[in-house]
Amino acid sequence: MNEAFRAAGGPGFGGRGRGAPGAGERPRGSGIELDPLVGLNDPNKPLRSRLLAVPALKSRYLQLVRKIAEQDLDWKKLGPVVARHRALIEKEVELDTRKLDSLAAFRRAVGDEAAPAEDAGPRRGMSLKAFAEQRRAYLLNYQEARAGS
Repeated sequence: MNEAFRAAGGPGFGGRGRGAPGAGERPRGSGIELDPLVGLNDPNKPLRSRLLAVPALKSRYLQLVRKIAEQDLDWKKLGPVVARHRALIEKEVELDTRKLDSLAAFRRAVGDEAAPAEDAGPRRGMSLKAFAEQRRAYLLNYQEARAGS
C-alpha cells in the first residue's frame, strides 16, 4: 500500500504511518482534509519546500492537485478500477486465513456504498468511495488563502 496514502489517513489506516511532519510542525488537517501544502517548512522535505517556495511551481502544483481531484478521484472513473481490482483479489481475501479484517469489512471498504461502517472509528471503516468523494470535494473547494499560506 502506498505510504503517502497511509500517512494521509486513507481508509483503514487511521492516519498512522510514515510521512508525519517533522520539527514539531503539525499537519493542517488529516486524511480527507489534509492540506495539499502541509509541511512547507518541514526540514525533512527540503526539495519540496524549496520547489513550492517558487510561486510559479506552487501554482502549477496546486493546478495538478485540482486536476487529480477533478479527474482521478471522480468515482465514475475510479469506481470501475476499484471494481476490477476487487474482482481480481476477492477470492484470495476470502481464502486468507491470516487477514486482519473480515471479508465483510473488505467488501464494505471496496464496495459501491459511500457510507462509513457504523461500528468503526472515524476513518477505520470508511469505504474507498466515501474517502474518494470526500477528499475530492475538499480538494475542489481548497483555497490556499484559507490555509494561511
